[in-house]
Amino acid sequence: MSLSTEITSAAIATLIAGSVSTLVAMGIAKSNNTKRLEDSFDSILKIAVQYPFLENNNFTSLWDSKVDQTKEENLRYDVYCTLVFNFLERLCKHYSFNETKINDFVNMKDWIRTHENYWKYPLVKHENLDSYNQEFRALVEKYIGK
Repeated sequence: MSLSTEITSAAIATLIAGSVSTLVAMGIAKSNNTKRLEDSFDSILKIAVQYPFLENNNFTSLWDSKVDQTKEENLRYDVYCTLVFNFLERLCKHYSFNETKINDFVNMKDWIRTHENYWKYPLVKHENLDSYNQEFRALVEKYIGK
């Protein structure tokens, strides 16, 4: 075996080992990110169980930007919706905006529609435009039919 063959074999082995290591690390990172998303989703659901009005259409449909901001339930709903939409944007990014994969994780369309008025009428003007990326905003707008 010549020196150039040994170097080439060693280089190939190094490249293969490096590629395998990279793929394994990427798989672990994706799995860890999925676990974090699952934990975030569970946390949001626990809040909704503790305060069921947050997911009740009779409450959410009355939301507008002129709600009484001194009422605890309105303040709680504002923060809750921020959690929901932040979570959904992270979920969309995680699945590269693949709607099939996203909806396999959570029924995003119904969830967005439940909180449609919050999206349309944020307490801080332009909050949704400034807080979320364009691709996520377009997806939300598609679901609420704006």
